[in-house]
Amino acid sequence: MTLLLWAFLETAHAQEMFKVQVFDRKMHVEGPAKPRARYAVAVDNQSLSPLTGKFIAGGKDLKFVSVPSGEARIVEFQHEGTTPVRFRPLSPPFQEAVLEFGKRPYEIPPQQ
Repeated sequence: MTLLLWAFLETAHAQEMFKVQVFDRKMHVEGPAKPRARYAVAVDNQSLSPLTGKFIAGGKDLKFVSVPSGEARIVEFQHEGTTPVRFRPLSPPFQEAVLEFGKRPYEIPPQQ
């Protein structure tokens, strides 16, 4: 099952999608190089708890997502504004991540 999930996420990344991996104490974010108005995000919950979160931009909720522990979901939505899109985990609460095109992969909190 885990092997299939990773193969799925690697294919998703190759198709110019954002990839957000949520762990118990960190979050790993990768983004596509080219900007698009249509966002596609693979949310991979590697924590021990079910994950509920939302995508926001400019104070508006764009999309909500719930991902059971050890599973992944693909979320698609449209955003053409100039404000950055952010992923905010609601349960369990965690620091939000900015989804930026062309940015190198990063972790929250950053590795020391």
